[in-house]
Amino acid sequence: MNKSPDYLMNLRPVRQFTRRHYEVYSFAQLIEADLGFMSAYKKFRYFLLVIDVFSWKIFARPLVSKKALTIRKNLISILDAIGVPVTQLSTGANLIKIFSA
Repeated sequence: MNKSPDYLMNLRPVRQFTRRHYEVYSFAQLIEADLGFMSAYKKFRYFLLVIDVFSWKIFARPLVSKKALTIRKNLISILDAIGVPVTQLSTGANLIKIFSA
């Protein structure tokens, strides 16, 4: 049975990498954002990916360029789609604490 293709196909992958430990207690307390490259599709070459750490909800927007105004406009649209005030934003190694009233 261990060599059956159906059995091997349905096995869960074993994750060998370490994970970061977060202490989050609510939706939109901490979100992580990053830019990614993708193969050219129409005029888009990049994408902005935002993940809520608490719920693992993913937001993505395709980008034409990596200019600051383009990223700002799309990040604001994602934050508006979340609908809840975000308190912390993590981008790579930087952790930005946002305290909005």
